[in-house]
Amino acid sequence: MKLEQVIKLLSGCSRYAKVDVFPLSGGITNKNFRANLCGNSYVISIGGQSTKHLGIDRKAEFCNTHVAHQFGIGPAVVFQARNVMIYRFIEGRVLKAREITCKSIQNQLVNLIQRCHRIPVAKVRGHFCVFENVEYLMREGDRLGARLPENSAWILYQLSRIKQALSLNPIPTVFCHNDLVPENIICSGEKMVLIDWEYSGGGDRYFDLGMVAYYHQLNDNEVRELLGAYFGKVTDSSLARLKLMHSMSALRDAAWSLVQTAVSSLDFDFVAYGQDRFRQFTRLCKQDAFQEWLNVSAASSVNDILAR
Repeated sequence: MKLEQVIKLLSGCSRYAKVDVFPLSGGITNKNFRANLCGNSYVISIGGQSTKHLGIDRKAEFCNTHVAHQFGIGPAVVFQARNVMIYRFIEGRVLKAREITCKSIQNQLVNLIQRCHRIPVAKVRGHFCVFENVEYLMREGDRLGARLPENSAWILYQLSRIKQALSLNPIPTVFCHNDLVPENIICSGEKMVLIDWEYSGGGDRYFDLGMVAYYHQLNDNEVRELLGAYFGKVTDSSLARLKLMHSMSALRDAAWSLVQTAVSSLDFDFVAYGQDRFRQFTRLCKQDAFQEWLNVSAASSVNDILAR
């Protein structure tokens, strides 16, 4: 569906009342617009043709957004069809990177993530494994003719090492958002709400936490504070697992950008974005502590990982 069709649909729902539409900035997967109609505001999110190459399940996105709203952590969806979703506009502001170094904001965000992870997996659709997702995106990018990084074989080897270390001690699957960039976290009054549930599904809670650490550029002490706020205490195992998922956040972004360089029509420099993320993953894997994180994760018990 195109924007003109969506506007016509909205108008028809209100006896052809006038719909005022304004573009929203910030999205680099979909084209987003704010629509004002009869005193109400909505967000129109239109996925481009490229999204079919990114592994997005729109039916799962719709289901999970609806469930998130039921539990008070997502927007109210009013329409979904094919590549379009319309949901109620949430008055507020986007969380800024580094804001969670403020204790009160950190507590709010951790509480929001915990509420997400407590939603029964049986109520949602889809499964997200960051390792499978990156492997798929790298293959898809290659198939579409995207330019792989020169050290792609080394990158995939590091991916396999992280995957093996974490798979030795699997932890219970929880409902995860899987895209906790600051732009998807809305501060609305006294609460926070998550938007853009495209990649949500059952998964590893540490990927959500790793994304927060990555996008908010948390140092070691701040990572410990994040883990302490989430679990109540910090173990060597929980720290190692989060550090490895922090690295995977960079790689997932890089692989995602690789596909976008081949298929996206959005006005965004995906080449530079992806190259930067590949460099960051490479740097993170070359840290002196990287091998220790692998060793600790491989030897950890579930109780240690979950800081019990």
